[in-house]
Amino acid sequence: MIRFASYILLVSLIFVPKSYASKWYNDSYALFNYSYLDLLIPGKWGISAGKEFEQGKRWELEYLKSTLGMPFVMEDIGSMADTRITLMRRNQIWFDSFNIAYGLTYFDFSIFIGDELLDTISSGDAPSADVVDVRSLGTYISFGNRWELGESFVFGVDWFAWSQPWIKLKQESDYFKVAQGQKDREIVRDALDVVRAFPRITLLKLQLGMRF
Repeated sequence: MIRFASYILLVSLIFVPKSYASKWYNDSYALFNYSYLDLLIPGKWGISAGKEFEQGKRWELEYLKSTLGMPFVMEDIGSMADTRITLMRRNQIWFDSFNIAYGLTYFDFSIFIGDELLDTISSGDAPSADVVDVRSLGTYISFGNRWELGESFVFGVDWFAWSQPWIKLKQESDYFKVAQGQKDREIVRDALDVVRAFPRITLLKLQLGMRF
């Protein structure tokens, strides 16, 4: 995951005009993000860093993650972890604060199999089958406002964001090889179908950080 984020950052640097290379630290910023209203798993925390290369135009790299245990709603599944890494272009379009962003998102979604399903697997197979990891690549678009507070602080709100996985890069799990019952496999497979295609909608993502 960290290696993939490094690749994204390297690609973003390719688009940096050489005339700005010596001014990298001017008009850069780092932000702390919190997004409670976020699908598939709410309560995402993360960080983002960006750089303004032209007036009102920025490149930004964002990392968000959340986990959720579901002992009541989906006891069979267990819990889930959702990670998104997005490389975006953010353009200021109205009133020196309203902006629209678009780019590419890397999705890493893990499903941790619950005890009820693992109990149907022999003890020797269970350790290698307790996690299903799905990685995808897709698109991102959002609109929001961002304000500069004094000379250093930045506050922003992404009112709406939509991240959509389109291409499955990888799926790792030994669960389907060792699961005993067809019903058990269908429970996990249905969850994967949702993960692969469900749109990730975000509302009111808060951002607070500093310029430097």
